[in-house]
Amino acid sequence: MNPIEAEPYKTLQGEIKGHEDWMDAFAKQGVELKVSRQTIQAHIKELEESWEAEKSKLNQNLEAVNKLSLEKRQRDHELAIKRQELEERIYSDKLKALIAEQPDFAEALRGQVKTFGETRFSGLSFENEVSNHDAISQGILHRMGMTNFGTDVVAWRSARGHYDHVIKELCDARLKGRKLTAQDAHFRFQEIIRCLRAQETSLFK
Repeated sequence: MNPIEAEPYKTLQGEIKGHEDWMDAFAKQGVELKVSRQTIQAHIKELEESWEAEKSKLNQNLEAVNKLSLEKRQRDHELAIKRQELEERIYSDKLKALIAEQPDFAEALRGQVKTFGETRFSGLSFENEVSNHDAISQGILHRMGMTNFGTDVVAWRSARGHYDHVIKELCDARLKGRKLTAQDAHFRFQEIIRCLRAQETSLFK
């Protein structure tokens, strides 16, 4: 084909060449993009694996925090119990020590027998009539120590229980800073005096 005849196809041939060049470039770019895509995908996979690993670490951390918080609550509870136990034990020891300083029932009984015996005829011409107060007190204490369930002995044992209880309450009130009156203090003798009045004629002969 001579140049004159080829002239009408030149434009089409140029366009074809342009498309062929683009196709060649496309293949090259496709390979590059594919490689790039694979690289990105690999990186994404690494990130996902890293993300899962970090999530696992986070979950482990939260689990450890919850476990630690639970232990703290338990220890707070145990600490409060132990502190209260220590406080109660210290108070109990103080109360026992203060009670031990007070006159016991036998001593209180002797004092009330003596007072009752000396004042029961107060103001009368025979008020100085003497009774053996120590013997009376010892007799009461002796009967209380025996296996005896007579009405009079039961009453004295009840009086001893009342005396010990009131002494404890008085000491407790004292340690707690409550104000006490003479009536509060004298209340400890109430049952002793009741027994003395009920058994007066048999005790003071």
